Amino acid sequence: MTKKYHLKNKTVHAVNDVNLEFHKGEFVSILGLSGSGKTTLVSQIGGLDKATEGRLIVDGVDTTNFKQQDWNNYRKNNIGFVFQDFNLISHLTAKENIEIALSLSGLSPKEKSDRADELLALMGIADQEDQLPKQLSGGQKQRVAIARALSNKPDIILADEPTGALDPDTSVQIMEILQSLAEQGHLVIMVTHNKYLARDYSTRIVELKAGEVISNEEIKPCKKYKNEALSTDKSSLQFMTALKIAFNNLKIRKKSTIFLFVSLIPSMILIIAIMNLIFNIDGYKKDVEPLLDHVLSKDNMLYLSPYDNEKLEGKQSAVYRDITRKKIHSEKIEPFIKETVQPYSHEDIHHIENIKGVEKVLKNMTFHVTIDDNDFILVALPPKAYSAYQPYLHRKDYPDDNDEGVIFSSDAAKVLLGKYATNTSSLAGQDIAMNIDHYKSVPLGMSILNTDRYKVDTKITDVFERDSKTVLMRNYYAGYIFTSQGYAEKLKERFTLDDFSLFECEVPLSVDETDDELLIDGQYLVRGHRSIADPLKPLRAKTSLQEKYDLFDFKEYGLHMKGNNYSVKHTIITNDQWDKNSLKELEAYGVVSHYHFDQYSVASSRKTNNYIKYSLFGATIAAVIVILIPALLVCVILYISILLRIKEIGILKSIGARNRDILHIFTMESGLLACSSGLVSFLLAIPVIQYIRHVLEEKYRLEYFLGSNPMNVNVMGIVAAFLISVGLITLIGLLPGKKASQLQPNALLKHD
Repeated sequence: MTKKYHLKNKTVHAVNDVNLEFHKGEFVSILGLSGSGKTTLVSQIGGLDKATEGRLIVDGVDTTNFKQQDWNNYRKNNIGFVFQDFNLISHLTAKENIEIALSLSGLSPKEKSDRADELLALMGIADQEDQLPKQLSGGQKQRVAIARALSNKPDIILADEPTGALDPDTSVQIMEILQSLAEQGHLVIMVTHNKYLARDYSTRIVELKAGEVISNEEIKPCKKYKNEALSTDKSSLQFMTALKIAFNNLKIRKKSTIFLFVSLIPSMILIIAIMNLIFNIDGYKKDVEPLLDHVLSKDNMLYLSPYDNEKLEGKQSAVYRDITRKKIHSEKIEPFIKETVQPYSHEDIHHIENIKGVEKVLKNMTFHVTIDDNDFILVALPPKAYSAYQPYLHRKDYPDDNDEGVIFSSDAAKVLLGKYATNTSSLAGQDIAMNIDHYKSVPLGMSILNTDRYKVDTKITDVFERDSKTVLMRNYYAGYIFTSQGYAEKLKERFTLDDFSLFECEVPLSVDETDDELLIDGQYLVRGHRSIADPLKPLRAKTSLQEKYDLFDFKEYGLHMKGNNYSVKHTIITNDQWDKNSLKELEAYGVVSHYHFDQYSVASSRKTNNYIKYSLFGATIAAVIVILIPALLVCVILYISILLRIKEIGILKSIGARNRDILHIFTMESGLLACSSGLVSFLLAIPVIQYIRHVLEEKYRLEYFLGSNPMNVNVMGIVAAFLISVGLITLIGLLPGKKASQLQPNALLKHD
């Protein structure tokens, strides 16, 4: 074998064309001056270093094509190292230093303990098993090192100056141990300067000079042992052992560990808060998308109204002025009501349906009803032939055109049963009583609110699962229940034009009939509004946040809302024959739009969706930045730790630890740090999030206006933040550990 080093303009031969053969049972001493190549030769035999040229053949196996894993297995199974400076891991006890080598062989905890006890007894230091290296004498340390070298029953013991740091008496004891190992069938190769000890105990002496063999002398005969196959066991460092090493390392570096622990907590609290916000905002995104996808984007469906927004608002303003002047039955109001309830005559509808491409004109029928003091919007479904042109029920749940009764979504059923109800289908078939207090978003007059004419006994015919329940819009779909066209027509027949007025009201608990301020044409007008089943109502109320950014401003329900024209819209279902000329003909009857909502509401919903996307993007960037700060801090601290533990890494690799095992140790260190600080941060983050939520609620009343506070505790968000931050910080341990694990063990052991 040859080992060459290239230094600037010259080449140095540390080992120069050495050709030696060794046998089991030999005790070979390698002598030579410093720099003669003794340690380099032994390092090559032990797989700590690689030859530049030549071959190492062990038990008939050529190691020329060995990969890194093969060398790891070779050192672990076939080589036992004994060093001049002992190379024990300082934070492990004598017994643990032996067990760590046994951990690489996959033994059970009991098997490791028994084998370590056996070796300590063999070395005569059984009573020192719980002592740390700093508590042992030089001779005791070397005995522990020899015991560790013997742990996996290797064929070859390589001892590099094993007596160099010992007194003469102790040196003799160590030599006797090595001699007995050779007599038991091990190949013992020892590097030494002491030619007297070598001659007294060795069976052969090899002398080197300038990297070349100048003498190969047999001192005494030795017993011959049969060679066995080279062991290729591939066991790795056990998890609990790696975890224990990582934990001990953190204990030793108390100051840096405490510094990292304390430094991580604020960052991780912030990460948890941001991720909690992100998950809530993402929930808002899921709330807006059904509106955009299912309501604002309908194929083959148009909406027709006799008024544009400006004209309708002008009419409404005039009517409201009359209401404020208590002219409830003025000439201006009744025509407006008539136009709102029935804006097109039967003849108009017939002409519209004859336009090319128009398949059906559907008059929208919507009732506001109360069931068990719970408000709902009762929607008349299109005829069954047009079931594909509605955003609510699936075909399988669709009623026949004249079926009586009402259909509930599972979310609406939970309003009656309680929000935590699980068996919502139990409502199907039950009789119910409902009070109809609004029709087509136009409130009924005060005088008829408590009459039996608007109390209907019916039943719940079906309950279906609704998979697009929303939180932001206070259960946008949950506010709706449904009925067939035929049954809706029967309900509509109960109403006359005299039943309508243009103000919202609530039934007073007690009214002073002598108070003239409350009387309008014999009816009581109570200031304030009746709470109706309008899932978008909370979104229309203005906060400073909404006023500034125009968020969640929908104008569809309630005539008192500026810009509303829902009640005067008719749905136009079209087919493949529909073209531009058809559109032109339809526009002669009023304003045609592609959306159930007016254009202002469409623009607002899209703007809201964009704000949600921007907020998600911004919060995500903030989370990435915040999480990188502690991660980089851990990386720096661990890198410093690695520089201080280079020799320890070399020791582990010399006994067969793989690169992966070294990585596991450092990854576990960062994982222990991340988990401990993450748990504390988790406990502290909950009250922090609740405090922020309280501040937002006090200042903006977000729970009311948005349907939920964006800083509500989101379990999924907090768990995700914990897992992501702990996972990332744990993985950061790979970065500094990877470089150290890839260094050659020989270089690591030489590092001071």
